[in-house]
Amino acid sequence: MAQSKTSKFFSRIGVAVLNGLSRLPMAVHYKISDWVVYPLVYHVARYRRKVVRKNLQLCFPDKTEAERLSIERNFYHYMSDLAVEIVKVHSISADEILRRVEYVNLEEVEASLRDHDFALCYLSHFGNWEWLIALPLLLNGYGECQIYHPMRNKVFDRWFLENRSRFGAVNIKMKETLRKLMTIRQENHFAFGCIADQLPKKQNVHHTLQFLGNETKVFTGSEQLGRKLNMSFFYCKMTRPERGRYVITMQRLDTGAVDPDASEFAYTDEYFRRFEQDVREHPELWLWTHDRWKR
Repeated sequence: MAQSKTSKFFSRIGVAVLNGLSRLPMAVHYKISDWVVYPLVYHVARYRRKVVRKNLQLCFPDKTEAERLSIERNFYHYMSDLAVEIVKVHSISADEILRRVEYVNLEEVEASLRDHDFALCYLSHFGNWEWLIALPLLLNGYGECQIYHPMRNKVFDRWFLENRSRFGAVNIKMKETLRKLMTIRQENHFAFGCIADQLPKKQNVHHTLQFLGNETKVFTGSEQLGRKLNMSFFYCKMTRPERGRYVITMQRLDTGAVDPDASEFAYTDEYFRRFEQDVREHPELWLWTHDRWKR
């Protein structure tokens, strides 16, 4: 459905406001997060609190109600920080984002790209996935590309694409993934980012596994594509040592625990195993507002 003129008008105003706010110092953004975003989202709008509580009950049945409530509040505090950090992407400088996002073991990704057209990097809605736009600044002579789902609101869709492309990343519509990858592989070797923790549509369910104590339907398209194009596989382990700072450790998946011939979806299984460890260690950093187990 085409976006109406009225919707476009107000969307453009919204984008203009976000662009203006983006220029504020990060310290001011965190004040906005504490004093405006968190109270509005958690206490006033009560945004998806029923979904969050259901998910936490499913995943942490052994925790007390007080412990789950603490995770819930910490999650909404973090989600508020994430919102202002995403707004900041529009104007953040290369120097600032490199001060705030540290990559560990990136040399192994580069080494794999000497032998492979692509290094598939498994990501999740965990931590600030939007700040991974800094990666092209650090890859020596290699590119970075990522899959995205187009938004219905064309004005905001264009805003997000511009932000995600600021430092050289190539954005690929999910439906065009294979065709686009076949094209760009002739130009350069790329780190290929895939967020793989969403609930797949019914027709795309080819594998289930145990994740956080629940039988979970998972995407396998990333692994299938990676095997088809002979990619190397990595897990992006994200930690948040302090507010406004992230450390991303690139962990290769086809060494040690993973036997790529043991299962049709061995890389997917290992991705979710490592991801579950991260969620259990820092549950507040995962996006609990998604109704992950609704069917």
